[in-house]
Amino acid sequence: MSIVLIAGCLKDPVTAVASLSICVRVSNELGLGHARATKYSVYVTLFQSLLIGILCMSVVLALRELYSSIVLSPQNDLFVLLLEGLWGGMIAGLALQTLLLSIVIYRIDWDKEVEQTTKRMRLWGDQDIEK
Repeated sequence: MSIVLIAGCLKDPVTAVASLSICVRVSNELGLGHARATKYSVYVTLFQSLLIGILCMSVVLALRELYSSIVLSPQNDLFVLLLEGLWGGMIAGLALQTLLLSIVIYRIDWDKEVEQTTKRMRLWGDQDIEK
């Protein structure tokens, strides 16, 4: 709980607390031994990230002419081409990262992850964990 309170003091506390709550949700489900709930928590997080990314991309693409007219003058055509390449590379990198993360999440054996978490809690938590 104290980490959430400290995260509230950051520059963008909404994002920080939301990110922590995702981690806490997944950790709680793992600790409780709910492999299926953990799996779906991760899927929901990934799906929400994908939707937010698509929404932001759509807004930027829809307003690209407005952005370029505000930032750039007509003499900077070379700079515009460099920016397009930079944006294209960033989008390709993020798409590849999302694809790889999706594959990893799909292939994880969540029952095995729950077993490992339970073992760690027994070892480090000094508690008797029931199955």
